[in-house]
This record gives sequence, C-alpha cells and structure tokens, in this order.
Amino acid sequence: MILTLKCRFCDTITGHIEVPEGKPVPPIDIADIRCTTHEQEFGSYQDMEQKYQAEFGQDLSQFKILVQKVGYKKAAFDAEVEKIKKQK
Repeated sequence: MILTLKCRFCDTITGHIEVPEGKPVPPIDIADIRCTTHEQEFGSYQDMEQKYQAEFGQDLSQFKILVQKVGYKKAAFDAEVEKIKKQK
C-alpha cells in the first residue's frame, strides 16, 4: 500500500511511503509533515522539540500539547516557551 504524505498547512504532496501488505498503517494524520515553504515560514517540528528539551529537559509529556496549542508554528511556540520560563 502506498500512502501519500501531505503538508499539514496546505495539502501539498511532499512524498509517499510504502507500507508492506499486512503491516499496520502508521498514524500519518498525527505526523508533522510540512512542505518546504511552510517549514521555512513556521519552522520545523524537530526544532521545536530540541528547544523544548533544551529548556525543560527530556520530559516531553507537555510538548505535544504545547505544539498543538500554538498551531504547530515555531514563532508562537517560542513565545509560549518564554512565557512558561518566566512563570517558573
């Protein structure tokens, strides 16, 4: 089975992934896939994850909630991280 990977923001096709028959389908709907334009505009998920770990350690329990809250956009994420740091 071939799955189409699309940008989270604009549905531009960014690639395909082949899943062998009989294997469970990975949860593509929760993957953070971005086209080049939107990765440049909003930053990457990996950048946000690295910043979160640098600021708050390895515990990522609140990371996904925070990323969803800010709409997967790095500038808004950075602002929320600064706000959390000031509250501590």
